[in-house]
Amino acid sequence: MDIIGAAALIAVGIVIAAVLYARVHPTSRSAGSERRGRMPRDNELADRAAALARREEALASRESELERERGALAERQRELERALERISGLSAARAKELLLQEVEDRARHDAARRIREVEDETKRDAERRVRNILSVCMQRLAAGHAAETTVSVVQLSADDMKGRIIGREGRNIRALENLTGVDFIIDDTPGAVVLSGFDGVRREIARMTLEKLLQDGRIHPARIEEMYYQAKSELEQHIIELGDQAVFEADVQGLSPELVKLLGRLKFRTSYGQNVLAHSIEVSRLAAMMAEELGASPKTARRAALLHDLGKAVTHEIEGPHALVGGDLARKHGESEAVAHAMEAHHNEVEPQTVEAVLVQAADALSGARPGARGESLELYVKRLRDLEKIATRHDGVDKVYAMQAGGHPGVARRRIREVAALAPVILVIEDEPGIVDFLERGLQAQGFEVRAEVDGDSGLERALRDHVDLLVLDLLLPGRSGLEVLAAVNESKPELPVIVLTALDQVEQRVAGLDAGAADYLTKPFSLHELAARIRAQLRIAAQSQRTVLHGGNLEVDLISREVKYAGQLVRLSTTEFELLTYLMRNHGQALSRDQILRAVWGYEYDPGTNVVDVYVGYLRRKLRAAVKEDGGAGRRSPIVTVRSVGYRFDATAT
Repeated sequence: MDIIGAAALIAVGIVIAAVLYARVHPTSRSAGSERRGRMPRDNELADRAAALARREEALASRESELERERGALAERQRELERALERISGLSAARAKELLLQEVEDRARHDAARRIREVEDETKRDAERRVRNILSVCMQRLAAGHAAETTVSVVQLSADDMKGRIIGREGRNIRALENLTGVDFIIDDTPGAVVLSGFDGVRREIARMTLEKLLQDGRIHPARIEEMYYQAKSELEQHIIELGDQAVFEADVQGLSPELVKLLGRLKFRTSYGQNVLAHSIEVSRLAAMMAEELGASPKTARRAALLHDLGKAVTHEIEGPHALVGGDLARKHGESEAVAHAMEAHHNEVEPQTVEAVLVQAADALSGARPGARGESLELYVKRLRDLEKIATRHDGVDKVYAMQAGGHPGVARRRIREVAALAPVILVIEDEPGIVDFLERGLQAQGFEVRAEVDGDSGLERALRDHVDLLVLDLLLPGRSGLEVLAAVNESKPELPVIVLTALDQVEQRVAGLDAGAADYLTKPFSLHELAARIRAQLRIAAQSQRTVLHGGNLEVDLISREVKYAGQLVRLSTTEFELLTYLMRNHGQALSRDQILRAVWGYEYDPGTNVVDVYVGYLRRKLRAAVKEDGGAGRRSPIVTVRSVGYRFDATAT
């Protein structure tokens, strides 16, 4: 048992010793096993390296084969290129250039088409937005239209005032015209005096002066001068008030007093019938509203738009386009460069550089182009007349058509119809502007005149001296002979031919030169056709009266040379005053003449207007005429001098 126990202890000791050895020398066993496992791994690596070497050799062989094929392909491509060059006649560089150009052209075309599409789309959107903005502006601004012309009319309480306005030997009317620079037209228009002048301020001063004289009742040169300066002073103050009102309506602050005064003068200027001040206020409102919609400066747009036509107030004093003149005035009186630039650019006198300048330009065009804002142009007027004539000539039996305006007074309408039916006076027009010639031909033909026209001074003078002409309408600025040369030649050869000068030369010294050269009348452009026709009729009446030596009225005959009067073939002996009274009544046959008119025409102004001398001499005439009728056996015949109750007398030729 002891032996077995000892053996067991020895065995346990050996096991413990082995375990301890293994812990102290752990790699001894693993190294052996590692050596045993490394050998197959090395063999595997060697096999792989050999395989890689073989693959590398294969790749190198393939690469060299590809190089040979690439070279062959390059050579083939060169052969093909040479063949293409021979066939096409183009080098490769040229073909490449053409190809690139074609590709570039296609790209440009596609790009341009795309840009055009984008632009069209943008334009449509912009137009929709602009229409919306403008419609909103126009809805918010419903401004009235004030049409003005170059003619003012002063109404008279009675026709006998015309003689007082004219004065003895025309001294009153000459004083009025010399002071005011305005033409006073006194003709057969009932109860009215027409004032004609291109300068609206002068015309307004003339109107105020005449109205003051009519209210005062004392009309003589000294009183005329006093009333003129009084009216001028009042109008200057009124102009300042008009400027202040315009500034208030346009909501503009801080304007220089001089600019305000110039702004007020625009009240008396028109452009194609549109009042310039009203137009400026309207443009100011439109420009401000559009600036608000577009995010620009409403203050600058409003200010520039209100002042944009300021130069028109002084264009007769300062040379140059009114836009540039207005811009200079604005800078001179402290306005900003943005305002001055927008004023100058509204007619493209300078290129617009700001949004406000473009808005002022657009608002100006919108205000002027809206329906009813401005009078129709000459071309549109002529076209309308042609259309009216075409409509009338469509009817059977209509050979000739005349478009004419007879006016609202029935007597005037009947008289003009009789004038058209009678032998038409021949009017020769010498004018080089085709549009004006066409306008005058149609307009004067409609008024009952026969019109002939020439476009230069030489042919016009030849025709005036060769043909029968009742009156000459003459422009001064003519090709060939000037208008003054034609006027001098006509006065020398045909002094009895009346000449009306129709020209753009409107300075006082130019008018004086024309009248001194022998013109019977002087009218400046732009002009009213109705005014020209009235002046022509007045000159023809004067010419007819100067040429007539015998007056006829029914059975009554008056010889102005021998001063003999025959009634129903019987000689009637009249005194000098009776003769003058009878001739005055006969020359105005059919017209009701007041006692004051007869008194001034026959006796002059030195007689008391309250006298009954007119009634006394009318009684003398009636008795002498009645006595001549009794000798002829016509005792029951009515007197040709008819009493018009509450007015005066009228000569009635049908009663003879």
